[in-house]
Formats: sequence, C-alpha cells, structure tokens
Amino acid sequence: MQAGWNAGVFTNFMLGDHFSISPEVLYSRVGAKIKTTTTQNDVNVSTDDHLRLSYVNVPVMAKYKFTGGFFIETGPEVNFNVSSSRWQNQSVKDITNGAEFAWGLGLGYQSPSGFGIGARYNQGISRVDKVGDATWNDITLHNSSFMLDLFWTFFNNKK
Repeated sequence: MQAGWNAGVFTNFMLGDHFSISPEVLYSRVGAKIKTTTTQNDVNVSTDDHLRLSYVNVPVMAKYKFTGGFFIETGPEVNFNVSSSRWQNQSVKDITNGAEFAWGLGLGYQSPSGFGIGARYNQGISRVDKVGDATWNDITLHNSSFMLDLFWTFFNNKK
C-alpha cells in the first residue's frame, strides 16, 4: 500500500430526516509498492518499484445520518483510470483497465455548520490489471483504499 490523496465534490439528496443519496466526483492518486525478486548468477536480487495510478471516482453513497451529526454510508463506485505515469518502461494505461468497479463503506461526523470528517474503506470488485492470466507474479490486482476526508458542505447542514 502507498499513501495518496483525493479531492472532489459531492451533494446530498435528502430523503426524509435521516436518509440521503450522495453522488460524488473525486480525483484520486493511489499506488502500490511492488517488490520483485529475480535471480542473477545464482543470487536473488530484490527490487522495489512504485506503481502509481490516477482515477476519477464516481461513487453513489447511501447515507444514514443519526441525530447529532454522525453518519454511516455505503455504496458502489465506478473508477475511471486517467493515469499518465510509467511503470517499468510501460505506460500504466497500457497495463491497466480503463475502468474498475468498487464498493465503499464509511462513517463520519458532520457539524451543524457543515464542517465534517469521514473515513471510508473502498474495496475493488473488478481487476485493475489488463492481463487475463495474472502474470504479475501469479497475483490478481484489485484496488483497495482507506480514505480519511475533511469536508465542508454549503447546503443541507441543518438536517
């Protein structure tokens, strides 16, 4: 796992006093540290490399807001790969899928003034790599991420 960042916008469509649907559009930088081992002249040589990916994430979260500002959320997301970096002399876009699907689960707190904090875990459902036979050292690549967000809402702060 490797630390990244995200930024974006969201809105809440309130459906009653406690339930809302929250579509979002986020830009995320994620990555992984990949350790590869090769044998050269009967000696194992380990190399650390970094795979960096950029996504436009479009989650649609169902939120339940408790009295007092705490909330829980869950929902699907589709992530569009907009990476432009390189990994082992290849374009990351050449070795990864253009989109992937994930599911998110989170919790947080939103104050009456609109400031809030949230934590969310996203688990990739579809593969990240294009390689159908999993040639990445016999592993299958799926994204998973833990997000810690600070936010401020302009509307729906009293509900």
